[in-house]
Amino acid sequence: MSDFVKMWDNYSEDFTKKLIFQCKGDLRALDNDEQEIAALWRLVADVYNGGFIQFFCNWGYDSYWCAMRGIQRMGLRETLNLFAGTYTDVLDKFREDRRLKAYWDIPEYLTEEDEKILDETDQAFYDGLGEQLCEAAYKFYHDELKKTIEFDYLEMFGGLCDEYYRKLELEYNNDRSKLKDKEREALALHAMFSDIGNGGIQLFFENHDEDLIKCAIGAVEKVNVPNALELLKEAYEKVFPKLGNLTGTEEEILMKVDTTFWEGFDETLAEAAFKVYWI
Repeated sequence: MSDFVKMWDNYSEDFTKKLIFQCKGDLRALDNDEQEIAALWRLVADVYNGGFIQFFCNWGYDSYWCAMRGIQRMGLRETLNLFAGTYTDVLDKFREDRRLKAYWDIPEYLTEEDEKILDETDQAFYDGLGEQLCEAAYKFYHDELKKTIEFDYLEMFGGLCDEYYRKLELEYNNDRSKLKDKEREALALHAMFSDIGNGGIQLFFENHDEDLIKCAIGAVEKVNVPNALELLKEAYEKVFPKLGNLTGTEEEILMKVDTTFWEGFDETLAEAAFKVYWI
């Protein structure tokens, strides 16, 4: 693959992360440029991996439409005609097909002619249209539009943790000991973010047992944000043992933690945590 394929992948991947973790997979939550970039990332990655049918069955009509809109904006007429023609000739007939329960039911009903068209489409992409698309997309969105990404890392980290919460509830019957270490640490850290945001570090101490609190502090140490670690360790060592009988000194320590986090430190810590735990 050309350098532009790699450059496009590296550039567009962040927009896909935003879609997945911050927007919970809802393309409508992105602006128009971001929708196209994320959809084009999906198109390129999936066609190179398993063909146009993989892209469409994985992501459906909305992603297809956003990708075609981007290709049209870039003026790539041959590529647009290729995919739009394939959609019309092969996939459009399944729109109202009651046999289908999900997009991935489509391959079961493809004819030999359908599969021939799909193979020809994929081969045209592999033979040069894919590299041409990546080069044009990189130059259009990155160089010409200078489109950059803005993350809400608290939302991003929350989106990452959603998968772990589902696993905890559905697979492990809320038994945290069955989670992997990184999953347990991420959820402990997320619980801390949530409680500090809703009431302060005291609420976090009151809502959870000592094992979870120590897990959260260990996660802060792992993501390497020293100031946060010092604040939390001081609160844990000096305040947690005295819950229910706090003096002015302990309350000052709590306020120091809360004020620091509420003034934006939670976003700094969430960014560091996402970059450690999302992989």
